[in-house]
Amino acid sequence: MNKAIAPALALALGIAAAPAVRAATITVNSTADTTGGVPCTLRDAILAANTNAVSGGCVAGGATDVIAFAIPVATDPGCNAGTGVCVIKPLTQTPFITGLVDINGFTQPGASANTLPGGAYPNVQGLDTQIRIELDGSLQPGGTTGLVFNAGSTGSRVRGLAVLNFHTQMILNVGTLVTGNYVGTRADGVTKGTQTFGVSGNGASTIGTALAADRNLITGADVNVFVNGGNSTTIEGNLIGTDRTGTVSLSVGTGIQIRGTTGPAFGHAIVNNVISGNGSFGIELLGTSNAGVSGNAIGVAVGGAALGNGRGMLIADNAAGTSTITVLTGNAIANSTFADGLIVLDAAATAGFPNSVNVDGTNRFWNNAGLGINLAPQSEMGAAIVSLNDALDADAGPNNVQNYPVITSAIKNANGSISISFTLDSLPNGTFGINAWANDDCSAASAREGRYPSGQISPNVSTDAAGHVAVVFTIPNPPPAGWVVGAGISMTARDTGAAAVSEFSACVAVANAVPVELQSFDAE
Repeated sequence: MNKAIAPALALALGIAAAPAVRAATITVNSTADTTGGVPCTLRDAILAANTNAVSGGCVAGGATDVIAFAIPVATDPGCNAGTGVCVIKPLTQTPFITGLVDINGFTQPGASANTLPGGAYPNVQGLDTQIRIELDGSLQPGGTTGLVFNAGSTGSRVRGLAVLNFHTQMILNVGTLVTGNYVGTRADGVTKGTQTFGVSGNGASTIGTALAADRNLITGADVNVFVNGGNSTTIEGNLIGTDRTGTVSLSVGTGIQIRGTTGPAFGHAIVNNVISGNGSFGIELLGTSNAGVSGNAIGVAVGGAALGNGRGMLIADNAAGTSTITVLTGNAIANSTFADGLIVLDAAATAGFPNSVNVDGTNRFWNNAGLGINLAPQSEMGAAIVSLNDALDADAGPNNVQNYPVITSAIKNANGSISISFTLDSLPNGTFGINAWANDDCSAASAREGRYPSGQISPNVSTDAAGHVAVVFTIPNPPPAGWVVGAGISMTARDTGAAAVSEFSACVAVANAVPVELQSFDAE
């Protein structure tokens, strides 16, 4: 049929044409919390987006809606003419969001997205985001949430807001995109509110991205980012636990907690964040599978100063299952004030142990109160106890309590290279990857850690039928930063079959090679 005559034919036959799918921009112009009145309030804007009908002074929503802001700073009683910040204080729970919507606080005059890039450690900066809309829950009863993305809101976005003083600042639906917000502070990014959870979701959401404009500040809560089950949440490029400069702690709780519920939480990614100044854990993975943790500054401030978490990172089982296949690359895990950098813990909640935790040679561990890496069976819970090597590596526990190498010497050769002689006694006929680090020295503060990666990938080594191998691993000239005479060398071994890394070895200091002296003899 000719498409040009189809509408006319439908009209002639008395068939109503389907309404055109449209998008709407709903502009909030008041800080009031009323509904049904003349102004377009945030409450009415959400209702208009949900129902695709006029609500109060807000136009009807459509299939896809933008909630924009144009609140007159000079006349609205909720605005501060000096700072340009307008504060919306809901008296009751805001309506749950049930449609596809983009809540865009950057549309308010004076607001602007962050321009300072993030990136992998150490290439990280603070935030210069200019927020002009605050959503403040200080007038609400306990247990309420700032924004709830509910069924029907898949793919929605929230950006350019400061959200604080609710029990939970945001609850995300599948596919929610959270970018460019200050969660847990006022619009200045330094004055924290009172809250239990920052951003909470159950998987497949995106919290920050690699784009500078999308980086969030999430801080000041008991748990700043909480992922309660589900799959494939990405947490990238954010400041978590600090103020907007990334140099001051605002958090007494945990930075990120991902928890399996009905089964292991699967496929989550934690990438290029600053996760520092949290009084409890930087990261907790509890009953997770196939998690990737890369490029994060954990316990390190923007600029490199110490800003420790209570504990760096915990990988443990829980009632939903064991944590398995966790890959750590390029992270700095440092300055933990109470305990270890990385704890792989048997929490005894399920059969089996956390396993396949793979820490490669690009990670850095230093100045932690306990061990750099602690494989902690139930008997060692809460204690920084070295899991001693055992014959044929026959014990069971987190990461199979993989045996670590034993360094016999570390020598700087005349040609400038450094040769490390070590042995490994582990599973018979096994294949193992070896990584080496330098530390500032072999003092107690540097023991069982690894600050300066070698930059070299050692060929895999294979044990004999007795589980033994002796190897010399050479770092070529020029050696990388930190690899000097007097530096303390430590190593890890990784069972390549199980992808399970050991704790750090004991430290051996780099020494100069002993020169061979020529002796002269008198002829008789």
